[in-house]
Amino acid sequence: TFLPFSISYIFFMEGNFNRININNFHRIKNISKLNKKNITFIVNSFFDYNKLSINYLDVNFLNSKEMLLINKKYLNHDYDTDVITFNLSLDKKEIIADIYINIEMLLYNTILFKTEINKELKRLIIHACLHLIGKKDKTEYQKKQMRIKEEFFINLIS
Repeated sequence: TFLPFSISYIFFMEGNFNRININNFHRIKNISKLNKKNITFIVNSFFDYNKLSINYLDVNFLNSKEMLLINKKYLNHDYDTDVITFNLSLDKKEIIADIYINIEMLLYNTILFKTEINKELKRLIIHACLHLIGKKDKTEYQKKQMRIKEEFFINLIS
């Protein structure tokens, strides 16, 4: 059973700040260049660029079944997705959040977008971070703007 928010909330309440926790990273196979250190670099670079700080960020890698359970239970969406974010921040300048990344969708996206696994993982991490700063992707226009921002940040950190 997954309990979004619980770990972040506990650390926030205890005052354990400036942490990025990466869970279930071992589920990702064949990713050579993107390790925990690089994920932390991507996240920190994104929030530094946007002049925001991270109090606590939990990045979780799940399979499609686990992701669907979270999507149904907490968002009332009955479909698979690549990224889910829960922003628990009380202050918009200090991030407290949970990010969930679907490994199976990550692999599917590499085929769909004809890209490498490492680049797609960067895109999903950045996509989640964009959601955490309030960017939406419900309309076609918003999706296009999100893609432009994702590519900008991928190029910025590469």
